[in-house]
Amino acid sequence: MENASLIMLIVSLILLAGITFLIFQTWLSIKEIKITFPRMFEELKGYDAIIKETILNSKTEHNESITNTANSLNSKLDEHFENVNNLINTLENKIINGQKGLKNESKDSLESLKENVAENIRKLEHNLNNEIDKLNKSITEPLDL
Repeated sequence: MENASLIMLIVSLILLAGITFLIFQTWLSIKEIKITFPRMFEELKGYDAIIKETILNSKTEHNESITNTANSLNSKLDEHFENVNNLINTLENKIINGQKGLKNESKDSLESLKENVAENIRKLEHNLNNEIDKLNKSITEPLDL
């Protein structure tokens, strides 16, 4: 029996040593975790700040690109608007010049028509005077006999 008690004592000491070793390993793991977790959180915070900064820079670059595109489109629209205004002004000037030209042409043609009518009236008056003179002569000549 003494052997059995001795064997049980040895087994219990081995079990106690094993359990103590496991408790010591667990204690070391907990210490390591306590040291590692704050460092991991600090690293995660650093990554979070880097990611936020990267996203902010990306959004800023995207917004600048959109702003540049919008400004470019605005300048092109202004340029086209100015071109359209210039075209409208040119057309207005051409129409006004055409109207002035037509006025001048109509004045010139009216003047020439007036001159032609006046010339024709003078000719008719001259012819009428000639005819009246002829009639006067023809009336007075037979009486002179």
